[in-house]
Amino acid sequence: MEYWKEIIDLYNSNEYQRLKAYYSKRSTLDILGVARSELAHSNMLAWLLDPNETHGLGLFPICKFLQLLTKAKLELGVNIAEGKAEFDEKLLDAILTNDCEVISAEVKAEKPVDSTGDKHKDSRIDIYLEVALKWPKDSADIKIVPIVVENKVESKEHDKQTVSYYNWCTDYARKKGYVKPLFVFLTPARTLALNGDTYYHYKTIDCSCKEYIRINYQYIADFLIEQCLKQDISEETQRILKDYLRGLTYTYINGDIKEGDSYMAISDAEKELLVKFWENNQNLLLAVLEAYFESSASTEEETRDFRKLKETM
Repeated sequence: MEYWKEIIDLYNSNEYQRLKAYYSKRSTLDILGVARSELAHSNMLAWLLDPNETHGLGLFPICKFLQLLTKAKLELGVNIAEGKAEFDEKLLDAILTNDCEVISAEVKAEKPVDSTGDKHKDSRIDIYLEVALKWPKDSADIKIVPIVVENKVESKEHDKQTVSYYNWCTDYARKKGYVKPLFVFLTPARTLALNGDTYYHYKTIDCSCKEYIRINYQYIADFLIEQCLKQDISEETQRILKDYLRGLTYTYINGDIKEGDSYMAISDAEKELLVKFWENNQNLLLAVLEAYFESSASTEEETRDFRKLKETM
């Protein structure tokens, strides 16, 4: 079958032109060479979650983050299947029923802690939060919920970090009289279906301590950053957040991607464009994919995965 007409239509399509323009622009993270730096992403998220920072969103990001963790605990198979991801049941119910109020929050990136007992060994929590809550809302008591976020971008867990941080924070919270801590394992490990559904790989999103709620950067994009962008914010904050979302996607069009890497997350606008691009060019794109996966350039595993994907369409 000749596809010359479909190829010309593809190049002239509105979606192709807009995607080309989008992927041709570099984010600030790309320019600085830290697009896959754990520290850069931890600092960015700590900035967004800190109610005292310059974004002007106040406590809104913290509230969205708590809702995000609730959703991840109840919805994602990787957390449900293990059955161990910890979440204080009373707090979970209070968030679901909107019967708690965030009063304040302290946020720290790269918090040094003595979690190993070895004074010669540096130990730092990627993001550490202490969230002050009033729940029930009509209660006069203020409860403190510690949250530990272990952020993995291009590295893997080593020396059972999650276990060490779990033991340290659990003991610390008990001594301080805090609520049971929340533990979060954040990673870009993911695949994204064309309809926008996210599927999790149990092995690649795994950590040694099963008490952690495991999420990925698509969750951060969908249920934190995109929600912040819907608020009445300054042009500067909007620019920063949109630029960060761009930085979560590699610029494939320029070939700036290392073997084995993938995008961390995609924005709503980008996702909408990609879906339209797929729908309008599905026959041509399937033909290209089929030609590649039936060639000697692909591995047997890649070809097998492609055939499984086609069966679901």
